[in-house]
Amino acid sequence: MMTTVKSNNSGDDVTTELTSFYDSFQKEYSPLSVHLPALPDTDRERYMDNLTHAVSINNIVRLGDSTDNDNTLNINAIYLHDRQRYNSSSLTTYYLPDGQPPLEIDETTSATELSDGAEFKLRYNLNNEKIYLNEQIAFGAEWNRNSGSVLSDGTPVEQAMTVNPQIRLQNDLGFVKVMNGNIRLNFSSRINASSMPATLRVTPVLYPEIFGYGQQAQEAVQLMDNRKLYTRNILSFSKGFKGGLDLFVSAGVVADIQGMTSGLTPGDGIAPADSMRNDMYYHKIDAMANAGLTYRYRGFRITGGLGLTYSDLLVRDKVQGSDSRLGKLLFNPNISMDLEITPNLKLLASGALINNLGAPSSIYSGYIMTDYRVIGSRNGDIAHGRYQTYSAELRYADALLSLFGSVRADYWRSRSNLMYGTEYIGSLSRIQTYSIDNVSQGWSIDGKIEKRFDAISTTIGIPVGFTRNWMDVLRQGEIMPVSTWSLPVGLELSSRLAPKIFLEYYIRYVRSASEILPTGPKAAETAEVLTPINAVHQRLRLSTTFFKRLSASITGEHYLNDAISGGSRNIFFLDASISYKARKFEYILEGRNLLGTGTYNQRTYSDITNFQYLYRLRPLSVMFKIRFSLG
Repeated sequence: MMTTVKSNNSGDDVTTELTSFYDSFQKEYSPLSVHLPALPDTDRERYMDNLTHAVSINNIVRLGDSTDNDNTLNINAIYLHDRQRYNSSSLTTYYLPDGQPPLEIDETTSATELSDGAEFKLRYNLNNEKIYLNEQIAFGAEWNRNSGSVLSDGTPVEQAMTVNPQIRLQNDLGFVKVMNGNIRLNFSSRINASSMPATLRVTPVLYPEIFGYGQQAQEAVQLMDNRKLYTRNILSFSKGFKGGLDLFVSAGVVADIQGMTSGLTPGDGIAPADSMRNDMYYHKIDAMANAGLTYRYRGFRITGGLGLTYSDLLVRDKVQGSDSRLGKLLFNPNISMDLEITPNLKLLASGALINNLGAPSSIYSGYIMTDYRVIGSRNGDIAHGRYQTYSAELRYADALLSLFGSVRADYWRSRSNLMYGTEYIGSLSRIQTYSIDNVSQGWSIDGKIEKRFDAISTTIGIPVGFTRNWMDVLRQGEIMPVSTWSLPVGLELSSRLAPKIFLEYYIRYVRSASEILPTGPKAAETAEVLTPINAVHQRLRLSTTFFKRLSASITGEHYLNDAISGGSRNIFFLDASISYKARKFEYILEGRNLLGTGTYNQRTYSDITNFQYLYRLRPLSVMFKIRFSLG
């Protein structure tokens, strides 16, 4: 039995230490949220303003006689209280069609996320030469009380969101049986049920006429309740044959049943208009059959799979009084290959086609306010998407020469029958779906070469890459073809300068940009290239050890973003630590952000939207730690 109690407010994320390594508890997230700033592209310990308390109890009981180590019962219970605070200012620029001036939204945001959660898991495991059985039941509940304030273009806005509570119940079953004739039988099952009632309040109502409210409305209240039942059950078997042939066959059923009710009103107790409410029922049942074959011969392996899925989908809109039903047979093939060209050179290639039908997020017809300045509705059409991906990779490894390298190329293409469009009304984003076929695609190439120089105890690596994407963006009722690209180049170095002095250095340069492509009569014109962004990140660390018990390290870090306006383009950090070990004790003195850097500036592109953030960081801190063993 092991019990842990942890409390932290120093920027360390202790919640990651509660991750289980033998299961995954499926968690749901509400579409509603308090407006939060984008997190900076640096280590979490530099900005995370947290107060976290965690308690966990873990107990393993051996069943049967005392020598039966393969028959165990595990009990696990967790309680977590977590508070996170965020503070930033931002300038968001949305580029619009037909030469319209870009829309700029200036926001100063402060927010607090407060959650309390509990989980209980009971797991039985049997594992021997012939049978593997894993059965687990898990229950969880979480309460959220989030709040925030935004100064949006000079207008103060208050937000509050509650989830009381989110409840999850999940059962996982895994069974493997090894039979005669080199046949392996496998059955897996997951059943997950969840409920999430949520409320989002925004004061004042920035656009009462959009919501159909009178000017006297003081508050916008969004209520939503999501209920979900999901189960996935797969039976498969595999058999190996002589001559390097392996056969894999599986069949199963997946059912996704959901219900969602929502209402957007100008206050508690007020009935929402039909255009502002939803009462949806959704179910999708997939019957799946898959067959795969693997062939091996010396240094060559090829695997091919044929997947067939019949999807039966029903969408019921109780507000509109309409039903939509669709049944469709989907074909999802895949293939992969490994080829050992020489003992040092290997080629890998793969390709896959993935069809999908229906998504609960695209079926509701009434407006939902998901953020203080974002409302959306869907046209009720059933989404149908097709995604294809292809890759090829060449790997080289020569241990005698201490030389390693790889180069990989990827291409992907996605087609959908629905397109999301945004209409900007002041700072309000009104999002709707449209029945428009659209295609997005892209390709990338990445490579790295690494060399070890034993004579000087140094390893040098050079990564490089290039990525390009094409997509359509629908704004103000017009389609804008867009292309984005990114070019990263780097250098990684580690060296032993002296018997007890080590150096690590890392630098990465990225140049990225977005382009608005001409259409129609303007097709002959050149693209409108938005100002490229050049960013550099480098880190240098020196560490040493004295007298076997005393060690020290110092780390310097530098960020550069040449697109920053109204703030520093260069950001510097300095950290240091010293450690002394005496018998069972270790004493550590650690200093973070010794230069007292107060804010982090960042500028990035997302399609043809430009984001500039100034995020408030944790101040200079010095911490004294003691670690010791009770054993």
